[in-house]
Amino acid sequence: MKAKQLNFTTPQQAKKLLAIGLPANSADCYWEPVPGFREYNVPKIRNKHTYRYKDFFKATNDYYVPCWSVARLIEIEMICDTTEHKTALDRALSVDCYDIIPNFNLIDWCVNEIIGRAKEDKYDFSKLTN
Repeated sequence: MKAKQLNFTTPQQAKKLLAIGLPANSADCYWEPVPGFREYNVPKIRNKHTYRYKDFFKATNDYYVPCWSVARLIEIEMICDTTEHKTALDRALSVDCYDIIPNFNLIDWCVNEIIGRAKEDKYDFSKLTN
């Protein structure tokens, strides 16, 4: 079964986010491999049991792949952004043109924005562990 990708990071996007230093445990969802297949099923939302482990992904020997929802990526941006902003509207990952750009993919946009801003040292991911 292949999930329609609109609101969650793919395993490939997760690898890119991990590579820039985003902690795996900041993910609000996870991908679980389908036994006997190379594909992943639909993402699963983390519950209080999976959050109980300080590092859920390491504790499971990286069996599960972190997955972030669009809402969680926006929240991470709000928490980790270190730049000075004149107004609240300057701060958030906000998109008001997604409905007018053909083939616009909101999750791709969020991932690319976070990667770009992280490379410019505009984020402090250590704020996620406090």
